[in-house]
Amino acid sequence: ASKISGSVGMLGADYEGFFEVGDDKALAALIRRCQRDAGFHWRLQQQCQARAPLFAVTRERDAVRALVSDLAA
Repeated sequence: ASKISGSVGMLGADYEGFFEVGDDKALAALIRRCQRDAGFHWRLQQQCQARAPLFAVTRERDAVRALVSDLAA
């Protein structure tokens, strides 16, 4: 993920898959590292799986509905 405040906020500062915005070489290096380093790839998978519930469609929908309800009140 590109290292922007929104991504850092959602994924956490400890997420190991960040690269600087516009740094295509860093992104390519991350992809190569995933291909060559099984431990790194596994850690990224674990980090993503741990965060997956935060992005569930039902959770997102419920959060938007709650926000709209709060704003309408």
